[in-house]
Amino acid sequence: MASAERRVPGDRGLVEFRQRLPAADKPLDWRTVNSWEDIEFVQAVHAPGRRKLIFCALWTEVRMAFSALDALRDGYHLSPVVDGWVSLARELQRESARIETAAANY
Repeated sequence: MASAERRVPGDRGLVEFRQRLPAADKPLDWRTVNSWEDIEFVQAVHAPGRRKLIFCALWTEVRMAFSALDALRDGYHLSPVVDGWVSLARELQRESARIETAAANY
């Protein structure tokens, strides 16, 4: 099997899906944690001329924090979607408490 044909775990169907997209559509680059580092993203945010943004992210401490700080620096007013994210610190605290409780009851 040629290396170009190899599939990565979790890649099932991705090649076929991409083939069905219009030629103008390109896959999103999710490698950066700060959307403000993506020039096309920032241009799209600036284009309408609005100064208020609604922010939501999967991991607040990373993806939202860096982008939000840059948006604030550029003069935007931010409204975070508070119940739409997961706090890594909160989840770790919850898991730690669960383990401690289980150990105490053992």
